[in-house]
Amino acid sequence: MNFKEKNLRILKEFYNLDIDTIKKDNSADKYVDKSINLSLPGESTDSSDKTYIPEETKKGTVTISCGGKYIHSRYDPVSEAEKLIKQVTDTSSDCWVFGGFGLGYHIEAFLKYTDYPKALVVEPDVELFEKAAELRDLSTLLFSGRVILVIGGKSSSVVSTLNMFQFEKIKYFQIRSEYDLNREYYESLKNSVASYVSRKEVNNNTLIRFGKLWVKNLIRNLPVFADSPGIDTIKDKFSSVPALILAGGPGLDKSLEQLKTYREKCLIIAVDTSMSACLRYSVEPDFLVVVDPQYWNYRHLDRCGFKKTIVISEPSTYPHTFRDSRKKYIFASSVFPLGKKYEEGSFIRGKIGAGGSVSTTAWDFARIAGCSPIIFAGLDLSYPDKLTHFKGSFFEERAHTLSGRLQTAAWMDYKLLTDANLSLYPDNSGGSVFTDKRLIIYKQWFEEQHMQYPQETLTLSEKGIRIEGITLTDHDSIISLDNKRENIENIMESLLPVFNNTVDKKEYADISEKLITSLSNLIKMSEEGIDLSRKLLSPDPADIDIILEKLNNIDRKVLSGDAKDTAGFILQEVSRDILNTEDETDFEKSILNTIRIYENISSACEYHITLLKKAVKKLIDC
Repeated sequence: MNFKEKNLRILKEFYNLDIDTIKKDNSADKYVDKSINLSLPGESTDSSDKTYIPEETKKGTVTISCGGKYIHSRYDPVSEAEKLIKQVTDTSSDCWVFGGFGLGYHIEAFLKYTDYPKALVVEPDVELFEKAAELRDLSTLLFSGRVILVIGGKSSSVVSTLNMFQFEKIKYFQIRSEYDLNREYYESLKNSVASYVSRKEVNNNTLIRFGKLWVKNLIRNLPVFADSPGIDTIKDKFSSVPALILAGGPGLDKSLEQLKTYREKCLIIAVDTSMSACLRYSVEPDFLVVVDPQYWNYRHLDRCGFKKTIVISEPSTYPHTFRDSRKKYIFASSVFPLGKKYEEGSFIRGKIGAGGSVSTTAWDFARIAGCSPIIFAGLDLSYPDKLTHFKGSFFEERAHTLSGRLQTAAWMDYKLLTDANLSLYPDNSGGSVFTDKRLIIYKQWFEEQHMQYPQETLTLSEKGIRIEGITLTDHDSIISLDNKRENIENIMESLLPVFNNTVDKKEYADISEKLITSLSNLIKMSEEGIDLSRKLLSPDPADIDIILEKLNNIDRKVLSGDAKDTAGFILQEVSRDILNTEDETDFEKSILNTIRIYENISSACEYHITLLKKAVKKLIDC
């Protein structure tokens, strides 16, 4: 059997991956790992103008060139690859993303000189990968269990793979020779990886900052959560109905005068920041999307009296949002371990996208509801004309309220913009606009979602940042749409019965009681672990093995317990701190870190128990 037959047989039989299928299907991305094989929308790189010429090296190995340029050394590609990898060996990363597979020499060097990180290899040129399979025996590489292959497809599709595996620390490695053959692709790939890393860092920091608040809000919201239907009840209800999402950017101002007209054509979806503007123009939205856990964002709803609007939310939103029992609420599933416990004991509400902004959630709600097209007003993700919000928004009014002779509202806006480290990006009108790193993350979220769900999405914001997959539209185009208001009202009326399908609050009280018991047991195990760990700081040599075995038993019980994920959710800061400073050669420091972990587990459990006991009383009294 030759190399090609052997390599392709391994890919086909062990990974269910067929190169011929990839070559024929230019719209497929293939993700290969020892236990997974997925196909997602994408596009293959056209390599029809490339001719690869293999050549034997002086060392007796094989190299390959394209257009006179060698992808690996002409003399000794093995030594070249090992030298490159040894120069950049990074023991702290759990995944290296490789831009290009070439003939696989650098991947083999990576496997040789690192112990545990995964190699996520992105090769856009299927023909080059097929050549590698023909020229070299790749079986050791493929059977390593540490290599994930992305063959063909858009550079941005790598984000889906990274999301799937949830690596903590990621390093990007580029083969210069392949970069020179396809610069635009690999620049895009590098930017996609950098974007993912940046967003992950933001998410981790957000979790550290808001973890306890999310838990507190979720537990306080349990009674209304139990009483409300899930997002799945809306799925495809508004099929082919246009949706107008009113975001809170400065571009919203131009659409407010037309809201009454737009309402006849579209389902109106407001976000918390734009709700007051809708009511000011005597338009009550059909849906209001609110997902922020903080008090100050809740203030956007000050004096927003509404009757028919249905609120779309998730259970960790600031509790005052749900204090009016006469209003109708629909909840998405919680993404947090505690919320999942309650849904497992009752019913699953359904997932909704969370890209860090309420506008991303509103878009995903419209997608789930089946709306088409989805139209944005006020989705600027930028600072057009140096403005931060539409006129009359809560934050704008607050700036005027707090302003004084030395600190005017204009000065506050200026301070906000100058502190944001702004950059210029293309806008929808062909010009450019200032934006910041945080808003770019939302832009990238929309672009990634468009790849996965190519939903027709339009925007009215000429000076908003240009987002791939979102097309500029205008007032006349919306006016030309058919009237849909009667149809929308009929669908809204048909939704009313779903608000009668609630959960018996006693079920949630029982789940809370079970959690309290599990968390209490976790505290006992943690206290035992602390006592045993302290004995290791000055142990009797004869007791060390016994103590270590007892600690191992405690760890096994902790990791198999029902409450580990619930308590561990708010331990991100201490976990990251210990991982970043861990020194495996310092025994005493390792023991002190072990004690610190147990102490934090115990503290997290006590925090949950205190809140859950209050929740049980409230659930029973309801």
